[in-house]
Amino acid sequence: MKVLIVNDDGIKSPGLKTLVEHLLPYGYELMVLAPTTEKSASSHALTVRKGMKLTKYPDIFEGVPTYSLEGSPADCVKFAKHQLSFPFDIVVSGINNGLNMGHDILYSGTVAGASEGALLGAKGISFSCEIGDLSGFIKCFDKLWPKIINSQLFQEGNVLNINIPKHFKGIKITRQGYNPFRTQFVLEGEYYYARGSANHYLDVNEIETDIKSFHQGYISITPLTVDRTDLEVFNKYQDLKW
Repeated sequence: MKVLIVNDDGIKSPGLKTLVEHLLPYGYELMVLAPTTEKSASSHALTVRKGMKLTKYPDIFEGVPTYSLEGSPADCVKFAKHQLSFPFDIVVSGINNGLNMGHDILYSGTVAGASEGALLGAKGISFSCEIGDLSGFIKCFDKLWPKIINSQLFQEGNVLNINIPKHFKGIKITRQGYNPFRTQFVLEGEYYYARGSANHYLDVNEIETDIKSFHQGYISITPLTVDRTDLEVFNKYQDLKW
């Protein structure tokens, strides 16, 4: 099986290194192609107005072709397939330095990397952990990974978004939660900077969401689709005559 590893925290992030090290023992054909610099909150952006420099790193992971690209996570996935001719079966994205739950999913470059894999006909899996703490991933991966790969959820789904708390008591299959971004803009000199933060509060009315799962101490696995059609509304109004 051919596995492309990407992220949005950049080629030198600890999460990328940890992810590669944990996938190596499984004997897959791996390739790493990550953004040269951090591209957090880049969502599914593509670079179309400027060139992108490719850099090869021969000594980071023995036996694993490793590159960085001056582009977004989605750029990296496209480049691996169309320029480096790597016909990946799975795109594994992460490990993100921070959770990607609820509305974060729309902004996340990590999730976009996995989603681009699905758009190109492969499977996509994104991993995210709490900021500055990969311990949850390290503790669970060798039990979690085989469960994922051998599950019907993986076979039938396109993208799995996985959030791992540092302390967990199990796994839940969840839906995307609701956490509107806490937006603030701060003027520093002549420029405004976004200083908002994700709002991972718990809504007691939520039903099996990724956010509720986190607060309850569970790893959340949320199946996502790259088709953004609101099927409930479509099915209700597709015969509407204008």
